[in-house]
Amino acid sequence: MDDQPTDARETSSRDTSSRETSSREDARVVIVLGPGRSGTSSIAGALSMSGVAVPGPAISADDSNPRGHFEPSWMVGLQHRILTEARVGDLDPTPRIADRLRPYAQGEVRAEVRAWIGSALDEHDQVVLKDPRTVHFVDLWTEACDDLGVKPRFLTMLRHPAEVSGSRNTYYFQVTDPAERRAGAIRQVAGWLNAALEAERASRSYDRVFVRYQDLLADWRPELTRVADQLDLRLQPPADASPHPVEDFIDPGLRRVTVSWDDLDVPVALADLAQRTWDAFEPLTTGADGDPAAFDRLREDYDRYFTDALDLTQAARKAGERAARAAGAERARQGAEKAATRARREAESRTVRARLRAAARRIRS
Repeated sequence: MDDQPTDARETSSRDTSSRETSSREDARVVIVLGPGRSGTSSIAGALSMSGVAVPGPAISADDSNPRGHFEPSWMVGLQHRILTEARVGDLDPTPRIADRLRPYAQGEVRAEVRAWIGSALDEHDQVVLKDPRTVHFVDLWTEACDDLGVKPRFLTMLRHPAEVSGSRNTYYFQVTDPAERRAGAIRQVAGWLNAALEAERASRSYDRVFVRYQDLLADWRPELTRVADQLDLRLQPPADASPHPVEDFIDPGLRRVTVSWDDLDVPVALADLAQRTWDAFEPLTTGADGDPAAFDRLREDYDRYFTDALDLTQAARKAGERAARAAGAERARQGAEKAATRARREAESRTVRARLRAAARRIRS
């Protein structure tokens, strides 16, 4: 048993907490937001080559991202497990899905995240945490950082929703059936809307920066410099150094899929809402504050659109069920009529045969 007096233990705990907070004053935790195929790997990779570490081990490169994902395996595994348990998709279009996931990210899970971040900061004073699923778990990561006395910073990658949809279909789903392709495009554009609006809302209270994928590919140096300035990062080597490892990493050719609304078969109202949301991010990509009220209105518009679409879907499903029941009843009625007709004909046939037999007996007699 610990024979240290209670007040001494409390003082020791406060001293330890104070030392930990003091040791974290120079720590930087950068949380990258943005759906898959929006340039999150490119920016995380550029930061990792500039002195902001990706806690290892990291997800290996593959055909969809041959230059690397720059995603911590532990982080990806945790969030994937929770989404699977909660039956939520990576780019789920359901509004405010974070509220539904919150019960899955409490207690032991929060303690695990806190311990993992603390361990990463024991090895590196600047870390970048990137997984496209993180937009659903912002509170989990910010609360864990708060427990450690570290204020997280947010970097949101932006790519036009039509391009995100086209790229995801090319590299993730490869759907060719027109009906399935249209349904997939609708889900992905709606998912982009939901994720983009949630990323903007959830990061308002923190230092943050928004980067367009095309700007990063066109000239990465000023974009990386802007990221460092707005998030107070210490880049080593700095973005203006030459040679620089990022020179061989970021290439305009990485933007292999260019898609516009003309290439997607999605409802006009959905495309319009997504385009208005994309346009609303424009000031944020230049370092301006943006208009929170405008984003709140866009969120209300999306919530209403989603609810209307869900109501229509449910109405269509119920209509289909009624039609199926009616068709079943009609088939049953027709079957009964056919059975009655067969029975009547068989009875008539037996009567005729009986008469013929009777006539034959009369003739023989």
